[in-house]
Amino acid sequence: MFIPFLEASLGIKNYFIGAQFFIVTAFIGLFWGLGPALFSVLLGIFALQYFIIPPTNSLTVFNWRDELSFIPFLLAQLVVVSLIVLRERMRQHLQVAEQDARTRVEELAASNQALAESNAKLAQLDQLKDRFIAQASHELKTPITTIRGQVQVASRQLSKQKELPDSLAALPTQLDKVEKQTRRLHALLDDLLDLSSLHSGSIPLRRSSCDIGQLCHNVVEDQAALTGRHIKLNLPTSPLTLYMDGERIAQVMANLITNAIKYSPEGTEIQVNARQEQANLLLQVHNLGPGIPQEQQAEIFEPFYRTPGARSSTTRGWGLGLAISKEIVERHGGHMWVESAEGTGTTFFVSLPIQSDQEKGM
Repeated sequence: MFIPFLEASLGIKNYFIGAQFFIVTAFIGLFWGLGPALFSVLLGIFALQYFIIPPTNSLTVFNWRDELSFIPFLLAQLVVVSLIVLRERMRQHLQVAEQDARTRVEELAASNQALAESNAKLAQLDQLKDRFIAQASHELKTPITTIRGQVQVASRQLSKQKELPDSLAALPTQLDKVEKQTRRLHALLDDLLDLSSLHSGSIPLRRSSCDIGQLCHNVVEDQAALTGRHIKLNLPTSPLTLYMDGERIAQVMANLITNAIKYSPEGTEIQVNARQEQANLLLQVHNLGPGIPQEQQAEIFEPFYRTPGARSSTTRGWGLGLAISKEIVERHGGHMWVESAEGTGTTFFVSLPIQSDQEKGM
């Protein structure tokens, strides 16, 4: 009722004609874009002025009341055009973003491909390195073993002589030095073989039921006899049996105790503890050395890494013992870490899972 009343009061005619222009403009803008929509608006204005609203007389060009009825629809058309402009801009932005995304995806795919090729080459080089170390170690062990054997034979022959000429008086000492150095080389080759084999998984673990208390007792006894240091051993009151490779775990304990002896002052005590914590066996080797800085504690398990303090000391080493020990422990499904602080010493921890009978069968 409002629209007829408005038409009657203002004398406006053809009020709904502008709606047709609005609908046409909206459809043209929706399907063909901004340019055709603007053209339809201009075409509608032209049709409005020259065909729909004719002039009333020769002096009046347009009937303003009739034209007033079309203003809302012209405004609506302008709104539609504005929306079309915004849509076009958004569409252009989306196209640019889509193109950028497509370019980045292609670059990422190329980078992934290059990374995959690099990883493959690194894996090949790593395998080649392991094969080289294994083969070189095997080849070097034969002559070194021969040299050690000859030196030991010569030393035994010299020891049977009651007196030696002055020219040969220093020969036993020199042979002892040669034997000691060849023993060091032999130990290094063993470490290199162990590290390469454990890293590649080529050496299976020979698991069996082992008494951890007896294993720790044997290792501590051997190390105390070799070094003359006092090593305190704390074991659980009840026997504890683990399903593991006893020789490899004994190697881990020997490495940890040897390091504790090397890097602690003479006369200080070495502590070795073994106890059960829930479903794990926890082994600890503690020494009263100068301590390892926090930033170096994660790196000491890397092959060939030695702390600056160890490198500047007279204690020799290759930095392989801890790396090999960590590999052995992890092959058993365990975990190895260190806690150290100046003034309190250094403690190495080895946590090994205690398997049930059902898990042993698996």
